[in-house]
Amino acid sequence: MKVRLEDIKQVILRETGFNIDTKNRQRHLVDLRKMFFYIARKHTDLSLSSMGKFLKRDHATALHNINSAKNLMQIEPEFRIKLFKLEELVLIKCKNEYNKQFLNKPRVLHPALLRYAKEPLRKILIKRR
Repeated sequence: MKVRLEDIKQVILRETGFNIDTKNRQRHLVDLRKMFFYIARKHTDLSLSSMGKFLKRDHATALHNINSAKNLMQIEPEFRIKLFKLEELVLIKCKNEYNKQFLNKPRVLHPALLRYAKEPLRKILIKRR
């Protein structure tokens, strides 16, 4: 299951109603950006610079936000609860999109498809794998 930065951003936008890629320094937006970077670091293999570029920031800002989120999780229970809720919603969204890819493909080939196929049976079966 692959988590994308866009998925994390969409979940935060949908749940809170705030756009996190603005230059605004209000406390609630800063906390949401900390959550974004923490979740992105935990569930993606992207570098700090690529995560920072996604929100028009640099790698030092991303690292600072990750460390700040870790510290806030120990101090503030409300922050920790909100972070875990957003993380769970991101994973649910990614899992559903992963499952949708396989729901569109039929599991079994109908024999009528093989009878009127324009390609040999071997090629059709190789495509199904």
